[in-house]
Amino acid sequence: MRRAIFAWLILILLISAVAGFYLTAQVMNRGRSRSAVSCSDYYECAVSAYEALVKTYYLPSFHLYSGQGLSMPFAGFWQTAQVTSAANYLSLVPNSSGFGVNFNKTLVANYEAMQLYLDPLGKGYESSPPVPPSSGGPEYYDDNAWGLLALIQGYLISHNETYLAKARAIFNFEVGGWADSSLPCPGGIYWEVGGSPLRSRNTCSNAPVAEAAAELYLITGNRTYLDWAQRIYGWVFKYLRAPNALYYDHITCFAYSNGSVGYRINTAFWTYNQGTMIGTGAMLYIATGNSTYLNEAKETAISSMLYFQSRLMSQPIIDNAIYFRNLVRLGEVTGNQTFNNEVYSMMKNYTGVMCANYRYSNDIFMAPGYSDIPAQNIPESEVDVMSNAAMVQIYSLLAGAKPLL
Repeated sequence: MRRAIFAWLILILLISAVAGFYLTAQVMNRGRSRSAVSCSDYYECAVSAYEALVKTYYLPSFHLYSGQGLSMPFAGFWQTAQVTSAANYLSLVPNSSGFGVNFNKTLVANYEAMQLYLDPLGKGYESSPPVPPSSGGPEYYDDNAWGLLALIQGYLISHNETYLAKARAIFNFEVGGWADSSLPCPGGIYWEVGGSPLRSRNTCSNAPVAEAAAELYLITGNRTYLDWAQRIYGWVFKYLRAPNALYYDHITCFAYSNGSVGYRINTAFWTYNQGTMIGTGAMLYIATGNSTYLNEAKETAISSMLYFQSRLMSQPIIDNAIYFRNLVRLGEVTGNQTFNNEVYSMMKNYTGVMCANYRYSNDIFMAPGYSDIPAQNIPESEVDVMSNAAMVQIYSLLAGAKPLL
């Protein structure tokens, strides 16, 4: 097994140089909206991107971020949770004293922004804040999962028990979305709260919850969290893992005319789905010592790096950020320097292209809010806060930030 993994890693190294050149050349040939700018000081890049984010999108009178690029008065909870994660990762850069001085203030501001999305019963976060002129929005289990992960990282950084208490409450909300066992592919957490029992169950509404559950177990020692982590991970592995060790997007059920129920699998591959299953596998290995979880994470990491090497620009920037931070987590767990070098090389190639070709002069990165996929020659008014939240995370990783636990 070790020899096979090593062989795959050598293959990745051989492919990456060609694929990295292909990735850069394809984008360079599209033309540029500004001069190419190298960015070798990744910490300064991260700080600059975060400062641009705050300057452009933060609305101090509302304590919320603007919904620019989203056709909404305020950013969605999904975006706000990723801004919180961006600040978290920036604070984790070694010797980041320049940002760290104000980090607690920043963390509190982002935490308070997240709380404005709570539904009237205070159980989960709505997709839009019920703050005039917004009237709130439906709740999604995946949105809440990203907030859950941000809360856990915030707790690990600050040791503020308020964040841990809120994380535990949101986790209880999440597992309330576990599907009825009578459905095809029984179990799994739904994507959206409420509605038909035939609605979709997604990798993105399950894997990050499993990752959070493993973290909560390591923090609290409560076996219930570990049981849920294994249960959720097992469901995704059983029903959404592809033969190439990547993970499909979701399952949707439907009713036949005779009353029986069937299902379809959406076979799209997204980087963030691979990332959260990689991260969960690594965390479950730490929690249990079972090497099967680690080997499954390695398989997905190696397969996904080969698959996405020349496809990263077709993915939302935030999906890549989530993917990269989990690859870094796996590298920390395995201690494999060859693997780590390839992960960082992949990130450097990606940020080089983004910095040179998809950045306005005010340090806002180009991606329309309806897709968050990099795009040139678009008005800045179509760009939402997510693009910079994602780039702050990636730059912070390159500057040495590592997920805690």
